[in-house]
Amino acid sequence: MDKENKKLLCRKCKALACYTADVRVIEESHYTVLGDAFKECFVSRPHPKPKQFSSFEKRAKIFCARQNCSHDWGIHVKYKTFEIPVIKIESFVVEDIATGVQTLYSKWKDFHFEKIPFDPAEMSKLEH
Repeated sequence: MDKENKKLLCRKCKALACYTADVRVIEESHYTVLGDAFKECFVSRPHPKPKQFSSFEKRAKIFCARQNCSHDWGIHVKYKTFEIPVIKIESFVVEDIATGVQTLYSKWKDFHFEKIPFDPAEMSKLEH
């Protein structure tokens, strides 16, 4: 288990997206990012096939906001009362802050970092 904070960079243009310290896990398999800084890094477009699955309502797709990139980063969902991004690890490069070593993962389960569960109370604090 790697407890070091890492950077997630856009796999296509290498723009900084977020840090692993801001990633939260919902229901053990969906990954979201906390904080306003991340909201500046992506753009949303309505999802071509919006649908409901378990406690999620898929509403939009999210893409890298950097001009000439627009790499697909995942989706925007309504989860309970929250409007949140859900990212896929294969859209990013994981960079070790200390060494600069970059690693690619195709599945979240292959990336052994400290996975912090999503806490609605933490979210409510951030939204106000």
